[in-house]
Amino acid sequence: MFGGHDSVLTATGYFPNVSYQLILGDTNGCYNKSNYLYVNSYSPPVMQSITQNNFQLTSGWGSGNQWYLNGVPITGATGTTINITQPGCYSDAWFFGFAPQCFTMSDTICFLTVGMNETSTDNSFPYIYPVPANSLIYLKTNAEFMGAIYRVADPLGRIVLTGKITTDIAVLNIADLSKGIYFFEVISDKKTKIRKIVKE
Repeated sequence: MFGGHDSVLTATGYFPNVSYQLILGDTNGCYNKSNYLYVNSYSPPVMQSITQNNFQLTSGWGSGNQWYLNGVPITGATGTTINITQPGCYSDAWFFGFAPQCFTMSDTICFLTVGMNETSTDNSFPYIYPVPANSLIYLKTNAEFMGAIYRVADPLGRIVLTGKITTDIAVLNIADLSKGIYFFEVISDKKTKIRKIVKE
């Protein structure tokens, strides 16, 4: 092999199942040969899909999964499904069991908040009505949230509406949103409140 005279050889530009052999020699013309070493090349797994069912994500790769939260591996999260328990951006690395360093990273799915189901016992401000709604929803609040910033996100955490509360009864136009469930979040200096919106 041209240039293969060092004690360390990096096999680059090789073909699968090509064999390598080390030949040791001295200045007297004596030499000895090692056994043959076969080097195989594997391509990373092809891109798979991730499906979402509320706050559960499922990988399209049957085995060899490592889930990530905000780019950091989640300890023990190596199954095909993961239940979302905290906000953040989730992704999955797909790999072969015999070559875990050869992986393909999935797209990222972000969750703004989790565990956001409305409960009938929460009667505090702000109120959002009607639920469900077709085009307009009304936000009734008090002085505690005056001047607070609000945002509306879909279940993937994508922000679809933002604004600022300037009156005790505000009107939000959701006519351009697709049908489905959204989450209204208002942030004041002292607390954060989340309400569920249903667009018909």
